Amino acid sequence: MIKFIRCLNLFGRSALLPCMRFKQSYLLIIFIFFFACGGEQTNPTREELFSTYACATCHSLKGEELYGPNLIGIYGKEVLVIREGDSARLIVDRKYLKRALTDPDYEKQKDYQNKTMPLPQISKKEINTLLEYVMALSEE
Repeated sequence: MIKFIRCLNLFGRSALLPCMRFKQSYLLIIFIFFFACGGEQTNPTREELFSTYACATCHSLKGEELYGPNLIGIYGKEVLVIREGDSARLIVDRKYLKRALTDPDYEKQKDYQNKTMPLPQISKKEINTLLEYVMALSEE
């Protein structure tokens, strides 16, 4: 009969390991740790992030009107926004897009002022990746 021990890797995942001699146990732990952690980490593509955060639920990539503004060609476009009750015209640049993603209630396009965008829990790296994606949509 083989006895088993419970081991934890650095990410809190547990695994049952058979009790073996020290060298064999050590090698098995390294092997399991490497594969339990997924091995090499990959960076999601721009399209995968757009899908992961369900952006396409509200924002069209085909030119159609949905709940939120169409993102095709938005970068560099002049829009009318409402900020603290006042309207202003501005050109959609990287700063505007970043604020729209990180603080969606700061200002809204006039046609969407009564709509709410969820505030995603997203890393700075993912924000930059999504910004690059939206800007690239205007170049296509």
